[in-house]
Amino acid sequence: MLTSKELICIDDDPTTGSSYNCSAWDPDAKIGLLSGIYYVDAYLVTDLMNDSAPLVECDDVTVEAIPNGPGFEIAGASTGEALYELGLRSGDIPLYLNSYPLDTHGDAWDAFIELWVNESESMYELVILRGTSVVTLNYELYFTR
Repeated sequence: MLTSKELICIDDDPTTGSSYNCSAWDPDAKIGLLSGIYYVDAYLVTDLMNDSAPLVECDDVTVEAIPNGPGFEIAGASTGEALYELGLRSGDIPLYLNSYPLDTHGDAWDAFIELWVNESESMYELVILRGTSVVTLNYELYFTR
């Protein structure tokens, strides 16, 4: 398991062009799937809230606004990346998080902050559009330390 310091991924070699050493970034070690529920170490979430750089520097997943409409689409999701390990795939369009509409990726952040910080929620339901099907992904945050 990664510690908070390892999540920061500080690179000791300034010649790489990146400020992070992504060899320590392993979201799969903090996310598991059991009986249709993705279990996520809450410390992964809090560490990323404090410093999102490992997610930005180490994962290739992007969110792209949908032209001429509300919503955003997941792009570039592949094995080993955080959003992929959370069940999202390229082309997925998030619609709702615990009934909060997700018209922009900013809405996703706002909904999460409202649920996690203000309501102390630990169980989440993410409704997505995958192709022509509506799919629900379920998550539970837990503390390991």
